[in-house]
Amino acid sequence: MIRIIAKIPGYLCCGVAHADTPVEWPDTQFNDEQLAVLRTNRLLQVKRVAEPVVPADVINFKADALKRVSTGKKRD
Repeated sequence: MIRIIAKIPGYLCCGVAHADTPVEWPDTQFNDEQLAVLRTNRLLQVKRVAEPVVPADVINFKADALKRVSTGKKRD
């Protein structure tokens, strides 16, 4: 994963408007040439990170929400 943070919200580089909060992209999102441009851009902070770990409560919440959508039932 590649984490990108822009110093200016909405800063456009490599076809993406980057946020001023961390956004994680899959390794396949940008090619080698684009990664070089992103890494050398002074308005962006680019860092390779490990795969994000999703807490179990988030997984359970998403599974519960999906179940409610598919069955049409509301949460208690």
